[in-house]
Order: sequence, then structure tokens, then C-alpha cells
Amino acid sequence: MDIATETRSIGVLIFPEAQVLDVTGPHEVFSSARHLLEKARASIGYDVFLVSKTRKPLKVSSGIEIVPDYDFQSCPSSLDTLIVPGAENIRQVLEDSELLNWIGAQSGNVRRLVSICTGAFLLADLGLLDGKRITTHWAYCEDMRRLFPQLKIDSDAIFIQEGNVYTSAGVTAGIDLSLALIEEDVGKKIAMSVARKLVVFYRRPGGQKQFSDFLMSQSDSPFGALVDWMIENLSEDLSIEMLAQRVNMSQRNFARKFKEVRGETPGKFVERLRICQARMLMENSDVVLKTVARKCGFNTEEQMRRAFQRELSVTPNEYRTRF
Repeated sequence: MDIATETRSIGVLIFPEAQVLDVTGPHEVFSSARHLLEKARASIGYDVFLVSKTRKPLKVSSGIEIVPDYDFQSCPSSLDTLIVPGAENIRQVLEDSELLNWIGAQSGNVRRLVSICTGAFLLADLGLLDGKRITTHWAYCEDMRRLFPQLKIDSDAIFIQEGNVYTSAGVTAGIDLSLALIEEDVGKKIAMSVARKLVVFYRRPGGQKQFSDFLMSQSDSPFGALVDWMIENLSEDLSIEMLAQRVNMSQRNFARKFKEVRGETPGKFVERLRICQARMLMENSDVVLKTVARKCGFNTEEQMRRAFQRELSVTPNEYRTRF
């Protein structure tokens, strides 16, 4: 097979205090794919680069100094995919009119427009997400709903495609999305090879809610103290009756209020907490599955297996093997 007859330009936007993994994650995924495609003498290749307002070195979130490959004026006009990272200070970034204007100008020319984490705020401010189902980092979903009430925000999705616009959840979800884009371009084999090289899931099980539950329990939100207690007592009776008694509420009122606050029923929430704890045990120990099930509050190993399949679409055995 001849060397690449089509080279697709992948531009990763960069600005001061950008989340470093939003930038380096996708860059490394596409760079790895480029090397594999060159080795295979594939007909499609990648040119991966960083672009910013100027070519002066700038510091990203971790304090690392990075030098962009291009400024806005010299960025190749053949840009195929533009990747927009997020930042913790995204509100401040929204005030950068030059940055926003450049993204807006590119949006009509690129084949794919991609946001990672809170980069979605920048696309939303430009009206590029209106009418679309989108996602962002779970911790910023409520803030985004307040700023952009017209958007359809899925707080659980790892990434979402709507036409030629792609949005992803926080930080490492940019790697998941980049792998999906590579599969879209050149097939599953190369995407899986990149995932193996980087020692990441080709397609990770579950959505981003699985990562937020334990962190959200530490907040000052209603039922936060109850959730903290639940996490410490997953092997106990966590029925609606017992939980309602603990917060001195009727079962009916507790179930209604809990769903209003947490977005799901108490029973479903408990099941996901138990799955999360089971995953941690399997990832960090060789404890047999029967013991994992007991420690996490599942009545039987079979009950745990069914819960894993509902939530993650894999069995506990498959999860342990894949991790």
C-alpha cells in the first residue's frame, strides 16, 4: 500500500491555564495513531499540532510551559478537526473575544468541531451547541445549565456526537472521544492498537456518574451526610425504609425528595454506589468475587453480576480482566 495520500490536520487549541490533559490526551492519541498509520503505510495519515493566539510559550493548568506550533494567522487552512480544551477558569476564558472569534470562524470550515471538558462552554457561548444534545464535566453541568438554559445537557455521557460537533466529559474523556474519532476515520483495529499502547480502555464501561458519586457525597448538598454514611455502610440494609428512618422522613416523602436532589431513585443510587465500591475492590485487590459481593452489600454474587451488566454492560469477571 502507498504512503498516505490524504493527511488530516488535527489542531488542538491551547490558551493560558487550559487543562493540560484536555490538550495532551487527544494530542497523544492522534500522534500515536499517526505513527501506527505510517508504519502500516495506510492511505490516511494525521498531522497533529497545537495552535494558539501567538507562538509564545504559555503555561497550562499544571504549570507546564508549552510552545504552540502555530498562531491563529499561520494555522493551516486545511484544518480538518479542531479540538477545544477546557479550563477551571472557563468563565474568564469566555471573556477572550479574540479566542472566541477564531473558534467561530473555524467552526464553519472544519469537518469536525470537538470540545473537551469545559471547552463546551466556549462552543455554547458561540451558539454552536444550540438544539444539540451535549455533555461536559459532571461537576460543571449545573453551571452550564444556568448559563445556557437552552442546551440539552447529558451529565452522564462520556462523549456525544451531534452532526459534526462532538462534546466530551471531563479531562481523560478526551482520550475516549479521540479514540472514537480515530475509529471513525481509519477503523477499529488502529483505534484498539492505540488504546493498548496507551494502556487505556478502548471503550470504558459506564458513564461519568460512576466517578461523581463519591465526590458529590462530600458536598453540602441535601442528603450529603446520608450518602457519606451509606458509603461507610454499604454492606448494611440500605432499603428505602431504613434510609427514610435515618433522616426522619416518611418513605414516600424521602423517595420523592431524594430523586429530586440526586436525579434517581434511592434504590438505583445505592446499587451504583455498591458497583463503584466493588470496582475499587477488584481494581486494588485479588479478593474473590463472592467476598466482593458480600462486602459491597449484594445478597449474592449473581445479584452483583446482574447489577454490573445493567450499569456497565460487562460482568464482574469481564471487568476485572479488562482492567
